[in-house]
Amino acid sequence: MKFLKKTLAVCLMMTVLSFGFAAFAEEKTETLPLPCGVHFGMSLDELSALFGENAQIETWDDDAGTGAASMENVEIGLGDLTAENITFQADRNNSAGESRLSLISMGLPVGDNGIAAFRAALETLTGLYGEPDSDPFDESSVENYVENGDLSATWTKDDVRFTLNMSRMYGDTLTLYYSYRLNYDAEDLK
Repeated sequence: MKFLKKTLAVCLMMTVLSFGFAAFAEEKTETLPLPCGVHFGMSLDELSALFGENAQIETWDDDAGTGAASMENVEIGLGDLTAENITFQADRNNSAGESRLSLISMGLPVGDNGIAAFRAALETLTGLYGEPDSDPFDESSVENYVENGDLSATWTKDDVRFTLNMSRMYGDTLTLYYSYRLNYDAEDLK
């Protein structure tokens, strides 16, 4: 009987731990990592304080607290991705009219082969965020590449949409954009 009680206790403990680890994993995937440890909603002042002398701060309107923080040749904290240039835009494009980070844009290094660089960045981002909204190498994507020299992958999440884009027009470029999706309140419409 003691053996049965111990076995049941161990099974119960394993079940509880499994649920705990599953809940932790779900919680972790809901908070998407953003470049350089930022989060949407940060003000220009908060971005300036975070980056210090490492960023060039451009102020568009002192009273509104709008502008951008820019850096060059920086590890962005997403796998081994680095940005040749990265810009964090804080604007008042929101219902509250407050200075908030709403857009992140960056140029990634291409090296000798833009397609290989796209595939490597795609692999890193897929590992972090899951599969993109559609296959960047499906039939219509291949047709677009043949016509325009572009490859693109987009991820749409509850609060952010981001796009990895490679273009071969006038030379290979690789860009990554994050845009915040919760700028305006539905209550505005009532």
